[in-house]
Amino acid sequence: MATNVGRKSYPFVEGLARFTGTTATPVTSATAGAEFQSYKTACSATSGSSYGVRFSHKITGAAGSGAAIRGYGYAYGVAAAVVYGGEFTAEENSTGSVTGELAAIRAVCSLQNTTESGTVQCLKLEYDVITGADATAVTNSFITVSNGGAGTGCNALFNIQVAKGTNSAITLSSSSAATTPVNDTWIRCIINGTPTWLAASTTAPHA
Repeated sequence: MATNVGRKSYPFVEGLARFTGTTATPVTSATAGAEFQSYKTACSATSGSSYGVRFSHKITGAAGSGAAIRGYGYAYGVAAAVVYGGEFTAEENSTGSVTGELAAIRAVCSLQNTTESGTVQCLKLEYDVITGADATAVTNSFITVSNGGAGTGCNALFNIQVAKGTNSAITLSSSSAATTPVNDTWIRCIINGTPTWLAASTTAPHA
């Protein structure tokens, strides 16, 4: 496989960059299940963590922006069946089990500077809709939840690992509210294809 192909279309830094294909002339295949890059790895260590692939990218320029990984999948010139920008699976199968946690995605915001002044989010979801397009169909949502497979599914939408407060205005959940909330806001959710509304209020649930 040729290296450094497409360096005219991407930053080429000190002979370290390796590219195959460009946006205009990508590497193509008509084979089902094609994997253009594939890593199959295993680690038998009995302690510590291991990674099949690890990317680390430092932003060292003032006011710079960037990401360690950028995934971009799109339908181009056809009506594709399914397109994902990224797909992750954490599996526990018949020959192995997990005694700790199993998560398809783990997102951590690590704040190691006490002078944080920006906006911090462990997960940010955003639609990018062109002018004239409409993203208001009943099947569109920022989050879709479903149970897959033939076994019994998970029926908890959230697992809030913070103790519930009593008439509290500062906890993630509260057991009761002594007064009826006012200035209600309704957040549109879709349950089994039916629009449903989650109530929110500017009045804190406290006595």
